[in-house]
Amino acid sequence: MKSSIYKNINIIKEVSTALFDLFFPLHCTFCNNELIGNENGICRQCEAELPQTYYDVLKNNPIEQMFWGRANITKATSLFFYRKGEKMQQLLKKIKYHNYKNLANVAGQMMGKRLVYSGFSNNIDLIIPVPLHQKKLEKRGYNQSLLLAEGISKITNIPVANQVAIRITETDTQTKKSRFERYSNMKNVFQLIQKNALHNKSVLLVDDVITTGSTIESLASCIEKEAQNTQINVATLAYAVFS
Repeated sequence: MKSSIYKNINIIKEVSTALFDLFFPLHCTFCNNELIGNENGICRQCEAELPQTYYDVLKNNPIEQMFWGRANITKATSLFFYRKGEKMQQLLKKIKYHNYKNLANVAGQMMGKRLVYSGFSNNIDLIIPVPLHQKKLEKRGYNQSLLLAEGISKITNIPVANQVAIRITETDTQTKKSRFERYSNMKNVFQLIQKNALHNKSVLLVDDVITTGSTIESLASCIEKEAQNTQINVATLAYAVFS
């Protein structure tokens, strides 16, 4: 019954969004200026103002250091910094909670362009979006990490492997949890269901935002434990900093 209700709500959201886009000009999600040319979701000016990390060209960057002693990660990066009150927070809220699915795909394409430009995506065989639990997926109607992964795939032509892992435990929100609480909350929540698909592969784990790395650590540990000779890389749209 709940599943049917969530499905109907999501259909209504999609129809409303489509009708709005049909009768009103598309505007930048940040400055509200009308988009021109091939701009999609974000105008060029606002995109240029997003705070890039450039971690994809920095060895031993803070994202890679985050996993030292915790998970066997070959390389890791985040495209932008996430700070409260700034544009990236607005973007993630719209992507994660307000049904801006096209915007998630656009953000994924931004990631893909950067990963190609820096060579970060070289030699990667598969893109794996961090899975949502089925109950959360039914409630939200989509997995924002999958939409990001599809955007990356559109630019890099690296296939998305969305069915190799599942989240078997529904976890509480990570917001306001300490690092230890986040780790405990995410311990043993993933399961591989297509182990052979990852054997001898280089994979890219994709998520929307990384704070302490507990979610990625849990998924990476699951892959390392159950798949053979898999090289694990990480890319997230944003890196949460609080200074």
